[in-house]
Amino acid sequence: AQQQQQQQVSPKSGGKQAKAIYDYVAGDDDEVSFSMGDLITQIEMIDDGWATGSLNGKSGMFPIGYVEMVEDVSPSKPTRTISQSQPTPQPQPEPSLAPLDKGLSGTAVYDYDAADSDEISFAEGEEITNIEMPDPGWWIGICRGKRGIFPKAYVQLSDVQEDLGKCGTAIYDYEAAAEDETSLTESGRVTNIEIIDEGWWIGICDGNKGMFPSSYVQLD
Repeated sequence: AQQQQQQQVSPKSGGKQAKAIYDYVAGDDDEVSFSMGDLITQIEMIDDGWATGSLNGKSGMFPIGYVEMVEDVSPSKPTRTISQSQPTPQPQPEPSLAPLDKGLSGTAVYDYDAADSDEISFAEGEEITNIEMPDPGWWIGICRGKRGIFPKAYVQLSDVQEDLGKCGTAIYDYEAAAEDETSLTESGRVTNIEIIDEGWWIGICDGNKGMFPSSYVQLD
C-alpha cells in the first residue's frame, strides 16, 4: 500500500490527463475502473473508442467517451502565471522559448495589447515566431519570450515562409516517443510533410521536425 501511495504522490512522467465524467466499472482484467471526477493520467490513445491510462497506481484500458481531456501542464505555463502576478514583466526572451528554428513567423502590422492572460502583446514591426493557426481568426505565436494567442489580422506572415510544402492539421494529440519523432497538438498545423510510408510521415510542428503517425494528421 505504501508503494502505491508513493506512485500517486511522485511527479508524473508526462503524458496526457483526463477527468472522468461518468463512473466506469472495469469489464476485464486489462481495464481500469474509476468514478466521476477522478483524474486519469498518462493517457495514450489506442483507437477511436479506447485509451489506456493510470489511476491509483493501476494502469488499464477504458472507453474514451467516459472522460474529458484536460489541458496538460506544460513547462511554459508556470512562467506565464508568474508573469501575470508581476506588474512589469521582463520583456527578455527565455532561452526555452527562443529556439533556433523559428517555425512559421510573421511581422506585426499594428500594435496589439493583450486583453487576456492567454494573449500576447506586440508593437508594429515586431516579429512573432512559431506561429500556429488553430482558428480562422486567431493564431498562436511567440513574441518577447511569451507564447499566446493574437488576432490573425494584426500579423503578416513573412515571405520566406510562403513555401511550406504539403501541410495538414493534427486531429489528435500525439506525444513523441523517440528523438526522431515530433509531438502534435490537436488542431495544430503541420507543415513540410513528407510521406515516407503508409503509417508514418515526417513534418514540422511547433518548430520541431520529426516523424509522426499518419493517422493523427489530416492533409489540407
